[in-house]
Order: sequence, then structure tokens, then C-alpha cells
Amino acid sequence: MSTLHWVESAIDVGWIDVNQSLPDMVLEIPAGGVLKKFLLSNVYAQGVLNGTGVFTVNTVSMEHQVTINGGALTGRRLFFTNRRIPMTAVGFHDMIALERPYTAWYVAGDHELGFNQECSYSNSDRFEWSIKLESFTFSVLTGFATNIHGRISRGFRALYSLP
Repeated sequence: MSTLHWVESAIDVGWIDVNQSLPDMVLEIPAGGVLKKFLLSNVYAQGVLNGTGVFTVNTVSMEHQVTINGGALTGRRLFFTNRRIPMTAVGFHDMIALERPYTAWYVAGDHELGFNQECSYSNSDRFEWSIKLESFTFSVLTGFATNIHGRISRGFRALYSLP
């Protein structure tokens, strides 16, 4: 009879640039373990961006990739997604300074950025192995302020079975 086990990791980092790599998150699966599910939960991204030139306010996205590390399946991509972080922007027209100042708020949670994937992977050489989550935020356009101020939190979990 097999038993199910969870492993997890969590981070909370400052969000200081629109184009920012987040620390990798690695989860270890013991020898003989069969990966049944992996998920990203307790996600929270919040940032504020201020500048001038309201026409240069742009959307920001977050990309996630989960790969296998170790064993015969090293490097295999299990999951990839690109998710947009919802934004609200307010702009003004300053008649005295002839500028267009703006503030843009970027806020996202589990609904926008999280995922929950079922699978069935094991390491054929029967050694311990791991899965790795790589994530980064980015904007496809250039020419606007990138010095965002905020935080990003996330929890990465995996469910595996042992014989």
C-alpha cells in the first residue's frame, strides 16, 4: 500500500523591477517516489509604479516553468505558463508642468498566477530527484519606468507517493 506525502517551499521577496527573476524553488522527491501533483499557491504579487508619460504605462506578466532535476528525466519540462498581472492605472494631465503623471497598481493572487497540475512521474534509476520552479516577471514593451515597488510571495508544493 502506497502512502502520500507533501513537500513544500515558500518565499517572500521584494519586487523592485518590472523585469525581475525570482529565486528558484526546488522540491526534493525521495528515492522511489512518484510525483502525483505539483502546485503554486498562496501567491501574492503587489506592486506600484509611478512615473510621467501616461501613454507608456504597460502590462506586466509572470512566467513559470517547472522542470525535473536529476535522474533519467533531467531537464524535462513538466509545465510552462505565462500569466498577466492585472493592473489599474490612474493618470493626470498637469497643465502647469505640462506632464502626464501616473500611478499604476499591479495586484494578483492565486486566481491569476497559481496552478495545480496532476501528473505521474518517477525516476527510473530509483535515486532521489527534484523538481524546480523558475519564475520571472516581465513587460514586453520598453520605454517606461521599471522601478516598481512591492512584494511577491508564493508557495510551491508537490504531492508524491511512496510504495
